[in-house]
Amino acid sequence: MHYRKARPWLRLFPLTALLGALALLMACRPAAAPTPTRAPAATPIPTAPAPIEATPVIRIATPTPTPAAERPQYGGIFRTHAGDDLVHFDQMIQTTVRTQQRVGPSYNRLMRFSFFEVGVIEPDLAERFEVSRDGLTYTFYLRPGVKFHEIPGVPGSGTDLDCPDVKHSLDKYRNPDYSKRAGDVTAISSIECNPAEPLKVVIKLKAPDAAIVAKLSAGWAGIIPSELPWERMQDTVIGTGPYIWQGYTKGQKSVSKKNPNYWRKGLPYMDEIHNFVFPREEVAFAAFRAKQLDMNSYMQYIYPSEAKILKEQHPEVIVSLPPRLWWHYVYGNLKSGPWSDIRVRQAFNLFIDRPKAVEILGEGVGDYGAWQPPWTKWSLPRSELETFVGKKDSSDMPARRERAIKLLQEAGYSTSKPLKMVVDALNTRESMLTPTYMQDEAKKLGGLVELTLNPLDRAAWNDRLEKRAFEMQGSGSAVAPLIEPSLFYGNYFPCNAPANYMGYCDPEFDKMFTQLLSELDEAKRQQLVWQMERKLLTDLPAIPVRWVAEGMAWWPWVKNFKDVDPAYYNNVTMEEVWLDRTHPGYPR
Repeated sequence: MHYRKARPWLRLFPLTALLGALALLMACRPAAAPTPTRAPAATPIPTAPAPIEATPVIRIATPTPTPAAERPQYGGIFRTHAGDDLVHFDQMIQTTVRTQQRVGPSYNRLMRFSFFEVGVIEPDLAERFEVSRDGLTYTFYLRPGVKFHEIPGVPGSGTDLDCPDVKHSLDKYRNPDYSKRAGDVTAISSIECNPAEPLKVVIKLKAPDAAIVAKLSAGWAGIIPSELPWERMQDTVIGTGPYIWQGYTKGQKSVSKKNPNYWRKGLPYMDEIHNFVFPREEVAFAAFRAKQLDMNSYMQYIYPSEAKILKEQHPEVIVSLPPRLWWHYVYGNLKSGPWSDIRVRQAFNLFIDRPKAVEILGEGVGDYGAWQPPWTKWSLPRSELETFVGKKDSSDMPARRERAIKLLQEAGYSTSKPLKMVVDALNTRESMLTPTYMQDEAKKLGGLVELTLNPLDRAAWNDRLEKRAFEMQGSGSAVAPLIEPSLFYGNYFPCNAPANYMGYCDPEFDKMFTQLLSELDEAKRQQLVWQMERKLLTDLPAIPVRWVAEGMAWWPWVKNFKDVDPAYYNNVTMEEVWLDRTHPGYPR
C-alpha cells in the first residue's frame, strides 16, 4: 500500500504539465511595485515553535505590531489555498481548515491570540476586561466606532458594533444546535447587555473556568451583527475584520478584499486574498513551486518530504513544520452494530500499530498517545500510556495482535464468519490515510476482520455524519485552539456534546468533566485529567491513532508572517502580512 511516504509525484511530477491549468493564476498576478529597493538576503528556515504548554499570557494593553525590519508595502493580491471545496461558510459548524482559512479574515473576536508570540492573548474588539473576585463574572468593554462591513442586502451591513452583537454571536457559539464548538463554553450561563451602556458586555459563568478568555479568543469565536440570523452564516460572511468577503466559486476560489474602513488604522496591507481550491495536494504543491501561490496554505499541507524538496530545490522558501494540536482517531456507532461490543473496540485498540502510523503516515514526525497532547504534562506518563496504546518501538505488537484475535473470537467472529464493517472516509488524501492504514492493519489478523472503505465527498460524508448513518468512521480528526485539557474532551465525549457522533454517554465521565472546568489548582487538574484519560482508554468510545505535525511554506516576499499558532485556527486575519513586490524573486 502506498501511503504518503511513497509519493513518487513529489519527485517526478513535471511542473510544466501544470502551467496550462494554472494560467488563470498568472493572468491576475499584480504588477510589481515601482519602488526599486533591494531585497534582503534569503531568510533561513526557522526553528519550529514549541507548542503552548502553560496557561496563555493575557496582555491587557492594546497590541502594537512587531516592528518590521523593512518598511511595509501596501497593495498586491495574496494567493494561497485551503484544500478542497467548502460545504458552507459557517465556521462554528464547519470547523475545518478549509472554512476557517477562507472566511477568517472577515472576522474579529473579543480577544485574539498574538500574531507574533506563542501563547499570548491580546485585545481585539474588546479594549479591556475585568473579572470578579469569585471568577464568575467577566465584563468586557468594546472599542467605540467599530462598524460591520458594508455589504448591500446583508442584515447588519454597516451597523455599529455593540453588546447585542456580541451576545448574539456568543449565544450561537454556545448553542449545540448551531455550533460544533459549544462544548468549549459550557461554563457560560448568560450574556447580559444594558441599553444604557451599549459597549459593555457582561458574561456570567456557572462555575469558574480558567480558560474562558482563551476560548473566546479562538478563531471560530468571530462576532457577527445581531441582525443576521444564525442560519444565514451558512451562505453569508459579514464581520468587522480586515477583509470583506466578495464571494466563493465552487471548484475555483474565494475572494476577500481590503476593508477600507478597518478600525485598526493602517491595516491591512494587502488589497485582496485569493484562496484557491486544490482538491489534489500534488497540484497545489506544484503551483506553489511554480510561484503561482505566495504561500502553500497558512494551515497545513507541508510534510517532511515536501520540506526536503523545498530545501534542496528552493532554499529561499521559508518552511515551518511544528507539532500541531490536531489528532486523528477512528470510531463506530455505539448505539448499534459491532462497535457496541466492547470486545470489538478493545481489539481495534490493540491491533493498530500507532508508532508505525507515525512513521508511515506522518513521515516520522508527530506522535501518538491518548486524548491529551502526548508532549504535555496532561498526558498520562509514557510508561502507563504505553500499556494502553503500545510501546514506542512496536515490540509488543505481536502480543497485542494475539490478544485482539482472542477478543474477536470471544465475540463470535472467525475466519469463516469474519467481522465485516463499512468504514466511511472523507475522500481527500489526508483524510484517507488513517482508514486505509487501519484497513491494512486489520488484514494482519488472519482474516478475522474485513473492512470496506466508503470514500465520500465532503458534503455526503458530512451528511452521513450528522445523521449518524455510519457504521464506522475512519476519518475522525479534531483540533483545539490551545493546550487546555477541557478542549480535548468538551465537544466529543460528554453526553450532549455537539460532536459526540459515536453516542458515548457516561455519567461518571460527565461529572469529571464538570469538575475539570471549575478546578483551578493545576496539580489537582492534572490528576483529574489522568483519571479521564484512563476512563476513555478503558471505555474506548473512539480509538486515538496519532497526533499530527504538519506545516506550511511561504516565499520570502511574504513579510511579517509568523507561524506561532499550533492550532491552525487562531491567526487567520492576515492583517499584518504584506507583500514585498520589489523582491527579485517576486513573479511579475
